[in-house]
Amino acid sequence: MQVLVCETAISLTATGFPACASGWLVADPSSFSLGLSVADFEYLAGWAVGIFALAFGVKMIRKSIEDNSNE
Repeated sequence: MQVLVCETAISLTATGFPACASGWLVADPSSFSLGLSVADFEYLAGWAVGIFALAFGVKMIRKSIEDNSNE
């Protein structure tokens, strides 16, 4: 399957038909990037969990130090 794409904004002509200032292109939908791949998501999710765990650990250590200094 192929679809028509436009690299610029699509406007309507006076008769109501879509028009593309840069000219219409034919593209294969599988060539479109639909966002993150599964591998990208897994990589970023791993880093996110690690950063949250590190931040939680730092917060707990700081709280422990503050509690000990108030005694």
